[in-house]
Amino acid sequence: MRDHPHNQTLATVHVYDDQSAPKPTIPIDDMVFTPGYDESESIESNDIVASENIVFSMGADRNKAPFTQYFVNGKPFDPDRLDFLAHPGEAREYMFSSMVIIMCILSTFM
Repeated sequence: MRDHPHNQTLATVHVYDDQSAPKPTIPIDDMVFTPGYDESESIESNDIVASENIVFSMGADRNKAPFTQYFVNGKPFDPDRLDFLAHPGEAREYMFSSMVIIMCILSTFM
């Protein structure tokens, strides 16, 4: 990093086992998880009208601020942009993946 100390501490994390922390009252193996909808509302593969691949990625370009950039399907992340649209009653399949791309652009400083 230019003009910054290379040995600078950015964070310190302390991890310890807190024996006084409350424990779950039901063992996880005994818990029952449900999908939150009635079985009659199940979605079959032939109900799916479209499939979308959504790739989250991250890059680093020292010539742009913020230094770390985030992307959705190769486009810079923009919380105000709407990339995907589904209409009420439609069944759409979304496949999420994540990859990290580190792109350092070297510049000559005079």
